[in-house]
Amino acid sequence: MVATDPFFTRGGETGCLLIHGMSGNPSDLRPLADQLVARGFTVDVPLLPGHGPTPEGSGPATWHEWRQAVAHSHDMLAGICERVVLIGHSMGGALSIVEAARRVPSGLVLMGVPTFVGDWRARLLPVAKYLVPWWYPLAGADFADPEVRERVLQASPNADLNDPKLLRQVRQSVRIPTAALDHFFRLTRQARRLIPSIKAPTLVLHGRLDSTAVPACAEEIYAGLASSSKELTWFESSGHQLITGAEGPQVVERTINWIERRIVRAP
Repeated sequence: MVATDPFFTRGGETGCLLIHGMSGNPSDLRPLADQLVARGFTVDVPLLPGHGPTPEGSGPATWHEWRQAVAHSHDMLAGICERVVLIGHSMGGALSIVEAARRVPSGLVLMGVPTFVGDWRARLLPVAKYLVPWWYPLAGADFADPEVRERVLQASPNADLNDPKLLRQVRQSVRIPTAALDHFFRLTRQARRLIPSIKAPTLVLHGRLDSTAVPACAEEIYAGLASSSKELTWFESSGHQLITGAEGPQVVERTINWIERRIVRAP
């Protein structure tokens, strides 16, 4: 098994369903998953349809297929565990909101979840996906940005990001289907509509430096939740990659402490 494969570990009566983001895979969540396993939790980290070891993914998939995969995993965990906590990063958080509206979990953890995208080009995707099949997310990337470098090195640990020839290759080769982006935005709009219906205890974690899901997204989610038990934690030095970023260990510890305190030991 490689790090990008889905994985499941049976532990105690609290199950944690970890859901990765757009163009991601289970390896993005591994630091948190490993610590949850070490603390005795049952942990499930599925690979969403259409995703794979590279941002390009493994083939076309709709947001309904992503939602159905999450629902299947949630139902499976609920069948073997007394409690289930949904933990979603980025698009995985939007899927967690949609799933929490379908079947109320014991707890909900939302990390760097986008509720809107300010780029006007997103509105053109329903038509543009038929004309422009690929989006190159690193075409204009700043490889001096620590978060960009970390994201690339996470996928290719031996890459020399000081090599101009390699950087040109990376800019031209990393691509995401625009059809998948269209479904991502459809999912985001649906999740945004459902926020006021969420009553499960919820922990919102967000990086102050997040330029993908800007901080206003976290504020909107927190304000809109119907839950009587909700908490918002900021990580001042973090961007979008909370778990694998500079403050990753603090994010992991905050998450597990909240689950133990609010979900496991709560009356």
